[in-house]
Amino acid sequence: MKAAKEKGEVYKAEELENGDTLRQLLARSRYLLFKSPDKWTKSQKIRAELLFKQFEDIKHVYYYSLELGKIFSTNYDKDVARAKLALWYNKIEEYGYDTFTTVANSIENHYERILNFFVNRSTNAKEENKAMKAAKEKGEVYKAEELENGDTLRQLLARSRYLLFKSPDKWTKSQKIRAELLFKQFEDIKHVYYYSLELGKIFSTNYDKDVARAKLALWYNKIEEYGYDTFTTVANSIENHYERILNFFVNRSTNAAAEAFNAKIKAFRASFRGVVDMSFFLFRLAKVYA
Repeated sequence: MKAAKEKGEVYKAEELENGDTLRQLLARSRYLLFKSPDKWTKSQKIRAELLFKQFEDIKHVYYYSLELGKIFSTNYDKDVARAKLALWYNKIEEYGYDTFTTVANSIENHYERILNFFVNRSTNAKEENKAMKAAKEKGEVYKAEELENGDTLRQLLARSRYLLFKSPDKWTKSQKIRAELLFKQFEDIKHVYYYSLELGKIFSTNYDKDVARAKLALWYNKIEEYGYDTFTTVANSIENHYERILNFFVNRSTNAAAEAFNAKIKAFRASFRGVVDMSFFLFRLAKVYA
């Protein structure tokens, strides 16, 4: 572009097969990378093919991400998941891409805790699969046992995930019934839910550093007594950064304002397609936002 400008010519970027320039291809491909290939539109399939031809690394990263997601979304057995994660880890180690090596190392460091995700999942699914197989062998139609609200156990787990993101006072009537059944069936989920709620309440309702210190200490003692791995990690993080976390309660201020302003600067810079003259850019920034 600069060379064409110096010659007094109009720069025209080389177009690819679908009419996109390389810059347009990169910009327009970001949406398809958040979908699985079976959900791509016809134009996205063409764009993906061109993108992966141009950038081999993006292709590898996309398919390795897809593979990792598939392990978590389709497996119901801890041992099967262990084997698949080990295979995925070996591929990543061989590929040697820095970002994925970091993810792979995190999985390796918390291997058993991550695999515990598949335990409750596998227990319920295994029992139901066995019952379905037995019914099929007898030539009968399998009908899962229904709970009081009409859900099967598998449906109860799937449909309860939304209520776990809300506080009990915001539950609908059907969610209250579902929560009661869920907590009766899974004691661990009940404890984890209420401990999360308690921690959130400490941060949302306290305005005094010393009061918050005492409440966090009590919460930490409960977690230590309960001994649930995931919460022990959270509790240890709080212990390691205790004083810095408590500083939040002085003015209850976060870095949200700084992050918001940073986003504005990035948007302002993007509107000029980058910055050539830094001094002039800072001058314009001061005029617009000062």
